[in-house]
Amino acid sequence: MLGVQACDWLGRTDFELWPKGAAEEYWKNDLEVLVGGHPRAIIENIPKMDGSTDYWHDIKFPFKDSFGNVFVGVIGIDITQQKRAEDDLREAYKNLQLQSKELQIRSEELRKTTETIDAISQNSSELIFAKDCQCRLVYANDSLLRFLGKSADEILGKTDVEFHSDPLIGEALMENDRIVRETRQSMVTEELVQSQDGSLQTYLTTKSPWLAMDGTLLGTVGFSVDISEHKKADELLRESEASRKVIEAIMVERQLFLDMLETLPIMICLLTSDYRVTFVNQNYREHFGDSVGRHCY
Repeated sequence: MLGVQACDWLGRTDFELWPKGAAEEYWKNDLEVLVGGHPRAIIENIPKMDGSTDYWHDIKFPFKDSFGNVFVGVIGIDITQQKRAEDDLREAYKNLQLQSKELQIRSEELRKTTETIDAISQNSSELIFAKDCQCRLVYANDSLLRFLGKSADEILGKTDVEFHSDPLIGEALMENDRIVRETRQSMVTEELVQSQDGSLQTYLTTKSPWLAMDGTLLGTVGFSVDISEHKKADELLRESEASRKVIEAIMVERQLFLDMLETLPIMICLLTSDYRVTFVNQNYREHFGDSVGRHCY
Protein backbone atom coordinates (compact mmCIF):
# COMPACT_ATOMS: atom_id res chain seq x y z
CA MET A 1 0.00 0.00 0.00
CA LEU A 2 2.81 2.40 0.92
CA GLY A 3 5.08 1.29 -1.89
CA VAL A 4 8.09 0.36 0.29
CA GLN A 5 9.99 -2.83 1.18
CA ALA A 6 9.95 -4.25 4.72
CA CYS A 7 13.74 -4.30 4.80
CA ASP A 8 13.74 -0.56 4.26
CA TRP A 9 11.67 -0.02 7.41
CA LEU A 10 12.78 -2.59 9.92
CA GLY A 11 14.93 -1.17 12.71
CA ARG A 12 14.14 2.44 11.92
CA THR A 13 12.20 5.08 13.85
CA ASP A 14 9.36 7.26 12.57
CA PHE A 15 11.76 10.18 12.45
CA GLU A 16 13.91 8.27 9.96
CA LEU A 17 10.96 7.32 7.76
CA TRP A 18 8.57 10.28 7.78
CA PRO A 19 8.69 14.05 7.61
CA LYS A 20 9.20 15.68 10.99
CA GLY A 21 5.62 16.79 11.49
CA ALA A 22 4.17 13.36 10.72
CA ALA A 23 6.84 11.58 12.78
CA GLU A 24 6.10 13.73 15.84
CA GLU A 25 2.37 12.94 15.52
CA TYR A 26 3.01 9.16 15.24
CA TRP A 27 5.49 9.21 18.16
CA LYS A 28 3.03 11.11 20.37
CA ASN A 29 0.24 8.62 19.57
CA ASP A 30 2.53 5.62 20.19
CA LEU A 31 3.74 7.10 23.48
CA GLU A 32 0.17 7.56 24.74
CA VAL A 33 -0.54 3.88 24.03
CA LEU A 34 2.68 2.76 25.77
CA VAL A 35 2.10 4.93 28.83
CA GLY A 36 -1.62 4.31 29.08
CA GLY A 37 -1.40 0.61 28.42
CA HIS A 38 -4.66 0.61 26.44
CA PRO A 39 -5.50 0.38 22.75
CA ARG A 40 -6.43 3.55 20.86
CA ALA A 41 -8.31 4.16 17.62
CA ILE A 42 -6.70 7.02 15.74
CA ILE A 43 -7.02 8.56 12.28
CA GLU A 44 -3.53 9.42 11.07
CA ASN A 45 -2.41 11.38 8.04
CA ILE A 46 0.05 9.54 5.82
CA PRO A 47 2.09 11.83 3.54
CA LYS A 48 3.00 10.36 0.16
CA MET A 49 5.97 10.91 -2.09
CA ASP A 50 3.85 12.79 -4.65
CA GLY A 51 2.84 15.36 -2.04
CA SER A 52 -0.69 14.06 -1.52
CA THR A 53 -2.00 12.68 1.77
CA ASP A 54 -3.68 9.39 2.58
CA TYR A 55 -5.75 8.75 5.65
CA TRP A 56 -5.59 5.59 7.77
CA HIS A 57 -7.80 4.43 10.60
CA ASP A 58 -5.23 2.86 12.94
CA ILE A 59 -5.86 0.70 15.97
CA LYS A 60 -2.73 1.02 18.14
CA PHE A 61 -2.32 -1.37 21.05
CA PRO A 62 0.46 -2.33 23.52
CA PHE A 63 1.90 -5.84 23.63
CA LYS A 64 4.91 -7.62 25.20
CA ASP A 65 7.30 -10.12 23.79
CA SER A 66 8.49 -13.21 25.68
CA PHE A 67 11.15 -11.15 27.42
CA GLY A 68 8.65 -8.59 28.77
CA ASN A 69 9.59 -5.82 26.34
CA VAL A 70 6.64 -3.55 25.53
CA PHE A 71 5.89 -2.68 21.94
CA VAL A 72 3.14 -0.85 20.04
CA GLY A 73 1.22 -2.83 17.46
CA VAL A 74 -0.81 -1.20 14.69
CA ILE A 75 -3.70 -2.48 12.60
CA GLY A 76 -4.48 0.07 9.92
CA ILE A 77 -7.28 0.46 7.37
CA ASP A 78 -6.92 2.81 4.43
CA ILE A 79 -9.90 5.19 4.63
CA THR A 80 -8.58 7.74 2.14
CA GLN A 81 -11.54 7.46 -0.22
CA GLN A 82 -14.02 7.58 2.64
CA LYS A 83 -12.25 10.56 4.20
CA ARG A 84 -12.14 12.44 0.93
CA ALA A 85 -15.80 11.65 0.35
CA GLU A 86 -16.57 12.99 3.82
CA ASP A 87 -14.50 16.11 3.14
CA ASP A 88 -16.28 16.60 -0.16
CA LEU A 89 -19.62 16.14 1.59
CA ARG A 90 -18.69 18.68 4.27
CA GLU A 91 -17.54 21.13 1.61
CA ALA A 92 -20.75 20.57 -0.33
CA TYR A 93 -22.78 21.09 2.84
CA LYS A 94 -20.85 24.26 3.58
CA ASN A 95 -21.51 25.53 0.05
CA LEU A 96 -25.15 24.55 0.42
CA GLN A 97 -25.38 26.56 3.63
CA LEU A 98 -23.81 29.55 1.90
CA GLN A 99 -26.18 29.18 -1.05
CA SER A 100 -29.11 28.79 1.33
CA LYS A 101 -28.11 31.95 3.17
CA GLU A 102 -27.68 33.81 -0.11
CA LEU A 103 -31.06 32.49 -1.25
CA GLN A 104 -32.65 33.69 1.99
CA ILE A 105 -31.12 37.14 1.47
CA ARG A 106 -32.33 37.26 -2.13
CA SER A 107 -35.75 35.98 -1.09
CA GLU A 108 -36.01 38.73 1.50
CA GLU A 109 -34.90 41.32 -1.04
CA LEU A 110 -37.43 39.94 -3.52
CA ARG A 111 -40.15 40.04 -0.84
CA LYS A 112 -39.39 43.67 -0.05
CA THR A 113 -39.24 44.56 -3.74
CA THR A 114 -42.52 42.75 -4.39
CA GLU A 115 -44.17 44.53 -1.46
CA THR A 116 -42.90 47.88 -2.74
CA ILE A 117 -44.10 47.24 -6.28
CA ASP A 118 -47.44 45.97 -5.01
CA ALA A 119 -47.83 49.03 -2.76
CA ILE A 120 -47.09 51.34 -5.69
CA SER A 121 -49.44 49.39 -7.93
CA GLN A 122 -52.31 49.27 -5.43
CA ASN A 123 -52.07 53.00 -4.71
CA SER A 124 -51.80 54.03 -8.35
CA SER A 125 -54.74 55.62 -10.14
CA GLU A 126 -53.67 53.84 -13.32
CA LEU A 127 -55.20 50.51 -14.28
CA ILE A 128 -52.42 47.92 -13.89
CA PHE A 129 -52.78 44.32 -15.04
CA ALA A 130 -51.02 41.11 -16.09
CA LYS A 131 -52.36 38.37 -18.35
CA ASP A 132 -51.11 34.90 -19.23
CA CYS A 133 -50.59 33.61 -22.78
CA GLN A 134 -54.28 32.67 -22.98
CA CYS A 135 -55.24 36.29 -22.17
CA ARG A 136 -56.50 35.26 -18.76
CA LEU A 137 -56.14 37.99 -16.16
CA VAL A 138 -53.72 36.94 -13.42
CA TYR A 139 -53.24 40.31 -11.71
CA ALA A 140 -55.38 43.43 -11.38
CA ASN A 141 -54.71 46.36 -9.07
CA ASP A 142 -57.39 48.02 -6.96
CA SER A 143 -57.94 50.81 -9.49
CA LEU A 144 -58.84 48.28 -12.20
CA LEU A 145 -61.17 46.39 -9.85
CA ARG A 146 -62.94 49.64 -8.89
CA PHE A 147 -63.24 50.70 -12.53
CA LEU A 148 -64.86 47.41 -13.51
CA GLY A 149 -66.92 47.25 -10.32
CA LYS A 150 -65.83 43.67 -9.74
CA SER A 151 -63.87 41.72 -7.15
CA ALA A 152 -60.62 39.88 -7.87
CA ASP A 153 -62.44 36.54 -7.62
CA GLU A 154 -64.84 37.63 -10.35
CA ILE A 155 -62.22 38.44 -12.98
CA LEU A 156 -58.93 36.66 -12.18
CA GLY A 157 -58.49 33.63 -14.41
CA LYS A 158 -60.92 35.03 -16.99
CA THR A 159 -60.42 36.77 -20.33
CA ASP A 160 -61.66 40.24 -21.30
CA VAL A 161 -64.48 38.69 -23.33
CA GLU A 162 -65.71 36.88 -20.24
CA PHE A 163 -65.93 39.86 -17.88
CA HIS A 164 -66.77 42.70 -20.32
CA SER A 165 -70.48 42.98 -21.10
CA ASP A 166 -69.63 43.91 -24.69
CA PRO A 167 -67.62 41.00 -26.20
CA LEU A 168 -66.41 43.19 -29.08
CA ILE A 169 -64.55 45.40 -26.62
CA GLY A 170 -63.01 42.33 -25.01
CA GLU A 171 -61.94 40.95 -28.39
CA ALA A 172 -60.26 44.25 -29.32
CA LEU A 173 -58.30 44.28 -26.06
CA MET A 174 -57.23 40.64 -26.53
CA GLU A 175 -56.16 41.33 -30.13
CA ASN A 176 -53.68 43.94 -28.87
CA ASP A 177 -52.41 41.38 -26.32
CA ARG A 178 -51.91 38.87 -29.13
CA ILE A 179 -49.88 41.35 -31.19
CA VAL A 180 -47.62 42.12 -28.21
CA ARG A 181 -47.05 38.39 -27.54
CA GLU A 182 -46.30 37.54 -31.17
CA THR A 183 -43.97 40.48 -31.79
CA ARG A 184 -42.52 40.57 -28.27
CA GLN A 185 -42.56 44.34 -28.67
CA SER A 186 -44.18 46.91 -26.41
CA MET A 187 -47.24 48.74 -27.69
CA VAL A 188 -48.72 52.13 -26.80
CA THR A 189 -52.28 52.51 -28.08
CA GLU A 190 -55.68 53.98 -27.29
CA GLU A 191 -58.23 51.42 -26.08
CA LEU A 192 -61.94 51.67 -25.37
CA VAL A 193 -62.82 50.13 -22.01
CA GLN A 194 -66.29 49.64 -20.58
CA SER A 195 -66.75 50.83 -16.99
CA GLN A 196 -69.12 49.35 -14.43
CA ASP A 197 -71.94 51.72 -15.46
CA GLY A 198 -71.65 50.61 -19.08
CA SER A 199 -70.08 53.82 -20.35
CA LEU A 200 -67.10 53.71 -22.68
CA GLN A 201 -63.90 55.36 -21.54
CA THR A 202 -60.80 55.97 -23.62
CA TYR A 203 -57.53 54.82 -22.05
CA LEU A 204 -53.99 55.23 -23.28
CA THR A 205 -52.54 51.77 -22.68
CA THR A 206 -48.95 50.57 -22.63
CA LYS A 207 -48.59 46.81 -23.08
CA SER A 208 -45.35 44.82 -22.95
CA PRO A 209 -44.40 41.14 -23.21
CA TRP A 210 -44.13 39.40 -19.85
CA LEU A 211 -40.91 37.36 -19.91
CA ALA A 212 -39.37 34.97 -17.38
CA MET A 213 -35.67 35.23 -16.43
CA ASP A 214 -34.82 32.60 -19.07
CA GLY A 215 -36.75 34.47 -21.77
CA THR A 216 -39.84 32.27 -21.68
CA LEU A 217 -42.97 34.21 -22.68
CA LEU A 218 -45.44 34.25 -19.79
CA GLY A 219 -48.00 36.67 -21.21
CA THR A 220 -48.48 40.43 -21.22
CA VAL A 221 -48.29 43.19 -18.60
CA GLY A 222 -49.53 46.72 -18.90
CA PHE A 223 -51.03 49.87 -17.46
CA SER A 224 -53.74 52.21 -18.71
CA VAL A 225 -54.27 55.94 -18.15
CA ASP A 226 -57.72 57.54 -18.52
CA ILE A 227 -57.58 60.11 -21.36
CA SER A 228 -61.36 60.40 -21.85
CA GLU A 229 -61.46 64.07 -20.85
CA HIS A 230 -58.49 64.82 -23.09
CA LYS A 231 -60.27 63.11 -25.98
CA LYS A 232 -63.42 65.18 -25.34
CA ALA A 233 -61.34 68.36 -25.21
CA ASP A 234 -59.63 67.39 -28.47
CA GLU A 235 -63.00 66.78 -30.12
CA LEU A 236 -64.34 70.14 -28.92
CA LEU A 237 -61.17 71.79 -30.17
CA ARG A 238 -61.54 70.12 -33.55
CA GLU A 239 -65.21 71.14 -33.71
CA SER A 240 -64.29 74.70 -32.74
CA GLU A 241 -61.58 74.76 -35.37
CA ALA A 242 -64.02 73.46 -37.98
CA SER A 243 -66.60 76.09 -36.98
CA ARG A 244 -63.97 78.81 -37.21
CA LYS A 245 -63.03 77.73 -40.71
CA VAL A 246 -66.71 77.72 -41.78
CA ILE A 247 -67.19 81.23 -40.39
CA GLU A 248 -64.06 82.45 -42.12
CA ALA A 249 -65.27 80.97 -45.40
CA ILE A 250 -68.67 82.65 -44.98
CA MET A 251 -67.00 85.99 -44.23
CA VAL A 252 -64.87 85.67 -47.34
CA GLU A 253 -67.91 84.86 -49.48
CA ARG A 254 -69.84 87.76 -47.90
CA GLN A 255 -67.03 90.19 -48.66
CA LEU A 256 -66.84 88.96 -52.24
CA PHE A 257 -70.60 89.46 -52.53
CA LEU A 258 -70.40 92.99 -51.11
CA ASP A 259 -67.49 93.84 -53.39
CA MET A 260 -69.58 92.73 -56.33
CA LEU A 261 -72.54 94.89 -55.16
CA GLU A 262 -70.22 97.87 -54.70
CA THR A 263 -69.46 98.04 -58.41
CA LEU A 264 -72.94 97.53 -59.85
CA PRO A 265 -74.31 100.61 -61.80
CA ILE A 266 -77.46 100.67 -59.70
CA MET A 267 -78.23 102.01 -56.25
CA ILE A 268 -78.24 99.26 -53.61
CA CYS A 269 -79.14 99.61 -49.94
CA LEU A 270 -79.29 96.65 -47.52
CA LEU A 271 -81.46 96.94 -44.41
CA THR A 272 -81.93 94.96 -41.19
CA SER A 273 -85.34 93.81 -39.97
CA ASP A 274 -85.72 97.08 -38.04
CA TYR A 275 -84.87 99.17 -41.14
CA ARG A 276 -81.32 100.00 -40.13
CA VAL A 277 -78.96 100.51 -43.09
CA THR A 278 -76.12 97.97 -43.09
CA PHE A 279 -74.69 98.52 -46.59
CA VAL A 280 -74.88 100.98 -49.49
CA ASN A 281 -72.91 100.73 -52.69
CA GLN A 282 -70.96 103.47 -54.42
CA ASN A 283 -73.80 104.53 -56.73
CA TYR A 284 -76.12 104.96 -53.74
CA ARG A 285 -73.57 106.99 -51.78
CA GLU A 286 -73.08 109.35 -54.76
CA HIS A 287 -76.81 110.23 -54.69
CA PHE A 288 -77.71 110.07 -50.99
CA GLY A 289 -74.47 109.99 -49.07
CA ASP A 290 -73.17 107.28 -46.66
CA SER A 291 -76.15 106.34 -44.45
CA VAL A 292 -74.84 103.05 -43.00
CA GLY A 293 -76.04 102.63 -39.39
CA ARG A 294 -79.03 104.98 -39.79
CA HIS A 295 -82.71 104.12 -39.85
CA CYS A 296 -84.59 104.72 -43.07
CA TYR A 297 -87.81 105.63 -41.29
